[in-house]
Amino acid sequence: RRPPTASRQLLTDRAQRTPMGAKNSKPKPSSNKGGTITPTDRAILDLKNSRDRLTKYRTKLDLDTTKLGVRAKTLHAEGNTPYALKLLKLRKYKTQEADRVEEQLLTVLRMVDKI
Repeated sequence: RRPPTASRQLLTDRAQRTPMGAKNSKPKPSSNKGGTITPTDRAILDLKNSRDRLTKYRTKLDLDTTKLGVRAKTLHAEGNTPYALKLLKLRKYKTQEADRVEEQLLTVLRMVDKI
């Protein structure tokens, strides 16, 4: 084997510094394809997210109230009336909460329509 010459050493050093084809390739385009997000777009997105959360919470409250009513009926039939009355009070609270959520949901929908 021959010892590396200066010109061969220079070529290997240059090849290690720059990747192949880097001098002739085009620069990569920026990743910002969609453009900028305006404050109104952000507000609409926030309102729609809150609308989705409120509808999900509303359905959960409706499901809970039906379960509480069924449970209270079975407890009353078994003779555990005081506990059944407590469950009915909880059901009443949940229906009131569902009504409040419904009002908030209507407010959010009005705001989305305005924007």
